[in-house]
Amino acid sequence: MKKVVIPKAGERIKTSLIGSGKISRRCLIKPFGKEKSRSEKLHENLFKRSKEIPYREAKKPITKPLKFPTSSSKIIFGYWNNLGHPFVRHNPVKSKVTSKGINRIERATKKHGKESVLNAISTIEKVFNSGWFKWRLIIDSQKISLHYFFAYSDKGHKEHSKRIKDLPLSWFKECLKGFSYMEKKYSIVKKDKHPHITEKLLYAWYEYRKARPPRKEKEQLKIVAKKLSVFCSNNEFDWMTVTDIIYGMLNEWHTYKPKHTGYLLSDIFWDDVLRREIIRYGVVDSDFKWTDF
Repeated sequence: MKKVVIPKAGERIKTSLIGSGKISRRCLIKPFGKEKSRSEKLHENLFKRSKEIPYREAKKPITKPLKFPTSSSKIIFGYWNNLGHPFVRHNPVKSKVTSKGINRIERATKKHGKESVLNAISTIEKVFNSGWFKWRLIIDSQKISLHYFFAYSDKGHKEHSKRIKDLPLSWFKECLKGFSYMEKKYSIVKKDKHPHITEKLLYAWYEYRKARPPRKEKEQLKIVAKKLSVFCSNNEFDWMTVTDIIYGMLNEWHTYKPKHTGYLLSDIFWDDVLRREIIRYGVVDSDFKWTDF
Protein backbone atom coordinates (compact mmCIF):
# COMPACT_ATOMS: atom_id res chain seq x y z
CA MET A 1 0.00 0.00 0.00
CA LYS A 2 1.32 3.38 -1.06
CA LYS A 3 2.04 5.97 1.57
CA VAL A 4 -0.22 9.06 1.28
CA VAL A 5 1.63 12.31 1.82
CA ILE A 6 -0.65 14.94 3.30
CA PRO A 7 0.88 18.47 3.26
CA LYS A 8 0.31 20.79 6.15
CA ALA A 9 -2.58 23.26 5.98
CA GLY A 10 -1.55 26.45 4.27
CA GLU A 11 1.76 25.01 3.06
CA ARG A 12 2.96 25.88 -0.45
CA ILE A 13 4.05 22.92 -2.59
CA LYS A 14 6.31 22.93 -5.64
CA THR A 15 4.71 20.12 -7.66
CA SER A 16 1.08 19.76 -8.56
CA LEU A 17 -0.86 17.10 -6.63
CA ILE A 18 -3.88 17.20 -8.92
CA GLY A 19 -4.57 13.66 -10.18
CA SER A 20 -1.96 12.08 -7.91
CA GLY A 21 -4.47 10.89 -5.33
CA LYS A 22 -2.51 12.63 -2.60
CA ILE A 23 -4.89 15.57 -2.12
CA SER A 24 -6.82 15.59 1.13
CA ARG A 25 -9.97 17.63 1.57
CA ARG A 26 -8.55 18.89 4.81
CA CYS A 27 -5.63 20.57 3.03
CA LEU A 28 -5.62 24.19 1.85
CA ILE A 29 -3.63 24.17 -1.37
CA LYS A 30 -2.65 27.66 -2.52
CA PRO A 31 -2.50 28.23 -6.29
CA PHE A 32 0.79 28.77 -8.05
CA GLY A 33 1.82 32.34 -8.70
CA LYS A 34 2.16 35.56 -6.75
CA GLU A 35 0.23 35.90 -3.53
CA LYS A 36 -2.39 38.70 -3.48
CA SER A 37 -1.55 41.78 -1.47
CA ARG A 38 -3.58 42.98 1.48
CA SER A 39 -5.14 45.87 -0.47
CA GLU A 40 -6.18 43.52 -3.29
CA LYS A 41 -7.81 41.16 -0.80
CA LEU A 42 -9.64 44.06 0.84
CA HIS A 43 -10.86 45.30 -2.53
CA GLU A 44 -12.04 41.80 -3.45
CA ASN A 45 -13.93 41.40 -0.17
CA LEU A 46 -15.61 44.77 -0.57
CA PHE A 47 -16.63 43.86 -4.12
CA LYS A 48 -18.17 40.61 -2.91
CA ARG A 49 -20.05 42.39 -0.13
CA SER A 50 -21.39 45.03 -2.53
CA LYS A 51 -22.95 42.27 -4.61
CA GLU A 52 -24.71 40.90 -1.58
CA ILE A 53 -26.25 44.30 -0.59
CA PRO A 54 -29.65 44.65 -2.27
CA TYR A 55 -30.21 47.70 -4.56
CA ARG A 56 -32.39 50.42 -3.06
CA GLU A 57 -34.24 52.89 -5.21
CA ALA A 58 -33.84 56.58 -4.34
CA LYS A 59 -36.79 57.88 -2.40
CA LYS A 60 -38.78 60.47 -4.26
CA PRO A 61 -39.56 63.62 -2.24
CA ILE A 62 -43.09 63.69 -0.99
CA THR A 63 -44.82 66.77 -2.44
CA LYS A 64 -48.08 68.11 -1.18
CA PRO A 65 -50.30 70.38 -3.26
CA LEU A 66 -50.47 73.98 -2.11
CA LYS A 67 -53.65 74.89 -0.26
CA PHE A 68 -54.92 78.43 -0.58
CA PRO A 69 -56.76 79.88 2.41
CA THR A 70 -58.94 82.13 0.23
CA SER A 71 -59.87 82.49 -3.43
CA SER A 72 -58.18 85.93 -3.46
CA SER A 73 -54.79 84.44 -2.59
CA LYS A 74 -55.21 81.83 -5.34
CA ILE A 75 -56.00 84.54 -7.93
CA ILE A 76 -53.06 86.73 -6.86
CA PHE A 77 -50.68 83.74 -6.80
CA GLY A 78 -51.74 82.74 -10.31
CA TYR A 79 -51.40 86.33 -11.56
CA TRP A 80 -47.87 86.52 -10.18
CA ASN A 81 -46.86 83.25 -11.86
CA ASN A 82 -47.90 84.61 -15.28
CA LEU A 83 -45.67 87.70 -15.13
CA GLY A 84 -42.47 86.16 -16.50
CA HIS A 85 -38.85 87.24 -15.99
CA PRO A 86 -37.49 88.62 -13.62
CA PHE A 87 -40.37 87.43 -11.42
CA VAL A 88 -39.96 83.90 -10.08
CA ARG A 89 -42.61 81.40 -11.16
CA HIS A 90 -43.39 79.34 -8.04
CA ASN A 91 -44.61 75.77 -8.29
CA PRO A 92 -48.01 75.28 -6.60
CA VAL A 93 -46.43 72.87 -4.11
CA LYS A 94 -46.19 73.30 -0.37
CA SER A 95 -42.75 74.62 0.61
CA LYS A 96 -41.17 77.30 2.82
CA VAL A 97 -40.94 79.82 -0.04
CA THR A 98 -44.54 79.38 -1.25
CA SER A 99 -45.86 79.39 2.32
CA LYS A 100 -44.10 82.72 2.97
CA GLY A 101 -45.58 84.15 -0.23
CA ILE A 102 -49.12 83.02 0.59
CA ASN A 103 -48.89 84.37 4.14
CA ARG A 104 -47.79 87.79 2.88
CA ILE A 105 -50.54 87.81 0.26
CA GLU A 106 -53.10 87.13 2.98
CA ARG A 107 -51.79 89.91 5.21
CA ALA A 108 -51.69 92.38 2.32
CA THR A 109 -55.22 91.56 1.11
CA LYS A 110 -56.65 91.90 4.62
CA LYS A 111 -55.07 95.33 5.03
CA HIS A 112 -55.31 96.79 1.50
CA GLY A 113 -57.75 94.60 -0.44
CA LYS A 114 -57.37 92.26 -3.40
CA GLU A 115 -57.55 94.97 -6.09
CA SER A 116 -54.79 97.03 -4.48
CA VAL A 117 -52.47 94.02 -4.36
CA LEU A 118 -53.16 93.17 -8.03
CA ASN A 119 -52.59 96.80 -9.04
CA ALA A 120 -49.29 96.87 -7.14
CA ILE A 121 -48.09 93.72 -8.94
CA SER A 122 -49.16 95.20 -12.28
CA THR A 123 -47.29 98.43 -11.45
CA ILE A 124 -44.03 96.68 -10.58
CA GLU A 125 -44.18 94.73 -13.86
CA LYS A 126 -44.56 97.97 -15.85
CA VAL A 127 -41.77 99.70 -13.90
CA PHE A 128 -39.24 96.87 -14.29
CA ASN A 129 -39.90 96.66 -18.05
CA SER A 130 -39.83 100.43 -18.67
CA GLY A 131 -36.93 102.02 -20.54
CA TRP A 132 -36.71 104.86 -18.00
CA PHE A 133 -36.19 102.54 -15.00
CA LYS A 134 -32.69 103.33 -13.70
CA TRP A 135 -31.94 99.80 -12.37
CA ARG A 136 -33.38 97.91 -15.32
CA LEU A 137 -30.21 96.05 -16.32
CA ILE A 138 -29.41 95.07 -12.72
CA ILE A 139 -32.93 93.86 -11.97
CA ASP A 140 -33.00 91.97 -15.28
CA SER A 141 -30.05 89.86 -14.09
CA GLN A 142 -31.80 88.97 -10.81
CA LYS A 143 -34.87 86.99 -9.79
CA ILE A 144 -37.60 88.53 -7.64
CA SER A 145 -39.58 86.02 -5.61
CA LEU A 146 -43.08 86.65 -4.33
CA HIS A 147 -42.23 87.11 -0.65
CA TYR A 148 -39.34 89.48 -1.53
CA PHE A 149 -41.78 91.64 -3.49
CA PHE A 150 -43.78 92.27 -0.34
CA ALA A 151 -40.74 92.74 1.94
CA TYR A 152 -37.05 91.87 1.84
CA SER A 153 -35.55 90.00 4.76
CA ASP A 154 -32.57 91.62 6.47
CA LYS A 155 -30.19 89.17 4.80
CA GLY A 156 -31.86 89.50 1.39
CA HIS A 157 -31.89 93.30 1.53
CA LYS A 158 -28.20 93.40 2.50
CA GLU A 159 -27.30 91.06 -0.38
CA HIS A 160 -29.30 92.96 -3.03
CA SER A 161 -28.09 96.34 -1.76
CA LYS A 162 -24.52 95.50 -2.85
CA ARG A 163 -25.47 96.32 -6.46
CA ILE A 164 -28.42 98.67 -5.89
CA LYS A 165 -28.06 101.66 -3.61
CA ASP A 166 -31.17 103.04 -1.89
CA LEU A 167 -33.03 99.77 -2.49
CA PRO A 168 -36.49 99.97 -0.87
CA LEU A 169 -37.35 97.49 1.85
CA SER A 170 -40.67 96.72 0.18
CA TRP A 171 -41.52 97.08 -3.53
CA PHE A 172 -45.14 96.47 -2.62
CA LYS A 173 -45.36 99.54 -0.38
CA GLU A 174 -43.67 101.65 -3.05
CA CYS A 175 -46.08 100.45 -5.74
CA LEU A 176 -49.09 101.30 -3.57
CA LYS A 177 -48.14 104.98 -4.07
CA GLY A 178 -48.91 104.73 -7.79
CA PHE A 179 -47.18 104.50 -11.14
CA SER A 180 -46.52 108.25 -11.42
CA TYR A 181 -44.70 108.19 -8.08
CA MET A 182 -42.56 105.24 -9.21
CA GLU A 183 -41.73 106.97 -12.50
CA LYS A 184 -40.71 110.16 -10.73
CA LYS A 185 -38.57 108.45 -8.08
CA TYR A 186 -36.90 105.64 -10.07
CA SER A 187 -36.54 107.26 -13.48
CA ILE A 188 -33.26 108.15 -15.17
CA VAL A 189 -35.16 110.91 -16.98
CA LYS A 190 -34.30 114.25 -15.39
CA LYS A 191 -36.71 117.16 -15.21
CA ASP A 192 -35.72 119.80 -17.73
CA LYS A 193 -35.38 123.17 -15.96
CA HIS A 194 -34.21 124.97 -19.12
CA PRO A 195 -36.38 123.63 -21.96
CA HIS A 196 -35.74 126.63 -24.24
CA ILE A 197 -31.96 126.08 -24.11
CA THR A 198 -32.37 122.30 -24.48
CA GLU A 199 -34.51 122.77 -27.57
CA LYS A 200 -31.78 124.88 -29.22
CA LEU A 201 -29.11 122.32 -28.35
CA LEU A 202 -31.23 119.44 -29.64
CA TYR A 203 -31.68 121.25 -32.95
CA ALA A 204 -27.94 121.92 -33.24
CA TRP A 205 -27.13 118.29 -32.48
CA TYR A 206 -29.81 117.02 -34.91
CA GLU A 207 -28.34 119.16 -37.71
CA TYR A 208 -24.89 117.84 -36.88
CA ARG A 209 -25.76 114.09 -36.73
CA LYS A 210 -28.67 114.17 -39.22
CA ALA A 211 -30.61 111.88 -36.93
CA ARG A 212 -32.76 112.09 -33.83
CA PRO A 213 -30.68 111.67 -30.68
CA PRO A 214 -31.47 108.64 -28.48
CA ARG A 215 -32.84 108.95 -24.97
CA LYS A 216 -29.40 108.91 -23.34
CA GLU A 217 -28.14 111.83 -25.45
CA LYS A 218 -31.33 113.81 -24.78
CA GLU A 219 -30.74 113.45 -21.05
CA GLN A 220 -27.14 114.55 -21.44
CA LEU A 221 -28.20 117.63 -23.44
CA LYS A 222 -30.47 118.61 -20.53
CA ILE A 223 -27.40 118.63 -18.29
CA VAL A 224 -25.51 120.64 -20.94
CA ALA A 225 -28.37 123.18 -20.95
CA LYS A 226 -28.12 123.51 -17.17
CA LYS A 227 -24.34 124.07 -17.33
CA LEU A 228 -24.77 126.59 -20.15
CA SER A 229 -27.32 128.54 -18.11
CA VAL A 230 -24.94 128.75 -15.12
CA PHE A 231 -21.99 129.59 -17.42
CA CYS A 232 -23.87 132.48 -19.07
CA SER A 233 -25.18 133.92 -15.80
CA ASN A 234 -21.72 133.81 -14.16
CA ASN A 235 -20.01 135.54 -17.09
CA GLU A 236 -22.97 137.76 -18.08
CA PHE A 237 -23.44 136.29 -21.57
CA ASP A 238 -26.61 135.95 -23.60
CA TRP A 239 -27.47 132.24 -23.77
CA MET A 240 -28.78 132.70 -27.35
CA THR A 241 -25.35 133.91 -28.46
CA VAL A 242 -23.56 130.98 -26.82
CA THR A 243 -25.96 128.40 -28.32
CA ASP A 244 -25.38 129.97 -31.76
CA ILE A 245 -21.64 129.60 -31.23
CA ILE A 246 -22.08 125.92 -30.27
CA TYR A 247 -24.23 125.42 -33.40
CA GLY A 248 -21.44 126.88 -35.52
CA MET A 249 -18.84 124.67 -33.86
CA LEU A 250 -20.86 121.54 -34.60
CA ASN A 251 -22.02 122.31 -38.14
CA GLU A 252 -19.40 124.68 -39.60
CA TRP A 253 -16.11 123.43 -38.19
CA HIS A 254 -14.35 120.74 -40.22
CA THR A 255 -12.05 119.65 -37.41
CA TYR A 256 -14.55 119.61 -34.52
CA LYS A 257 -16.37 116.26 -34.78
CA PRO A 258 -17.46 114.92 -31.36
CA LYS A 259 -18.77 111.34 -31.42
CA HIS A 260 -21.30 111.77 -28.63
CA THR A 261 -22.90 114.43 -26.43
CA GLY A 262 -20.70 113.46 -23.51
CA TYR A 263 -17.92 115.63 -24.96
CA LEU A 264 -20.10 118.72 -24.41
CA LEU A 265 -20.02 117.91 -20.70
CA SER A 266 -16.24 117.61 -20.45
CA ASP A 267 -14.01 120.17 -18.71
CA ILE A 268 -11.95 120.59 -21.90
CA PHE A 269 -15.01 121.85 -23.74
CA TRP A 270 -16.03 124.41 -21.09
CA ASP A 271 -12.57 125.53 -19.91
CA ASP A 272 -10.75 125.64 -23.24
CA VAL A 273 -12.61 125.01 -26.53
CA LEU A 274 -15.74 127.09 -25.89
CA ARG A 275 -13.82 130.00 -24.33
CA ARG A 276 -11.43 130.26 -27.29
CA GLU A 277 -14.37 130.24 -29.68
CA ILE A 278 -16.21 132.99 -27.74
CA ILE A 279 -13.05 135.13 -27.93
CA ARG A 280 -12.72 134.38 -31.68
CA TYR A 281 -16.30 135.57 -32.24
CA GLY A 282 -15.39 138.85 -30.54
CA VAL A 283 -17.82 138.56 -27.65
CA VAL A 284 -15.00 139.28 -25.15
CA ASP A 285 -11.29 140.09 -25.30
CA SER A 286 -8.48 137.63 -24.69
CA ASP A 287 -7.73 139.18 -21.28
CA PHE A 288 -11.30 138.58 -20.08
CA LYS A 289 -11.50 137.17 -16.51
CA TRP A 290 -13.65 134.05 -16.65
CA THR A 291 -15.84 132.94 -13.76
CA ASP A 292 -15.90 129.19 -13.23
CA PHE A 293 -18.95 127.15 -12.26
